Amino acid sequence: MSGRSGTITVRVPSQPGVTGDATGTISVAGGSPTSLRITLTPGGDELGSRSFQAGETLTLYASQFDASNNYLGVVNGDWAISPSTLGFFENGNNTITDDTVLFRANKIGSGTIRLTFGSLEDFFGSMTVNFRTS
Repeated sequence: MSGRSGTITVRVPSQPGVTGDATGTISVAGGSPTSLRITLTPGGDELGSRSFQAGETLTLYASQFDASNNYLGVVNGDWAISPSTLGFFENGNNTITDDTVLFRANKIGSGTIRLTFGSLEDFFGSMTVNFRTS
């Protein structure tokens, strides 16, 4: 995650007469947001293609990254399931605005989950819901 800080300490063990030193605090901040990803944990692995059984649930996160792939945090994105009958979010609808959502597979078929935040977007494509056998 960006926004880290620390110090650099220098010692020269082979030269005992040289006094070690340390820098002041060095802070590293993330860059401007350049990508948005649907992830399985905050800043973690992307969802990728997946098959579900009807009734299965999965928690998803709207993770934002900079151009150097530094995780910047989760954002309140706009989520949409297409087709709308494929599944729904915890609010009972196929659309929601939040940083973390619970998706529930509902009806057999194939479709996508779309996430947008400002000009950034991500699609989770090739989502298939299968019949629950028991």
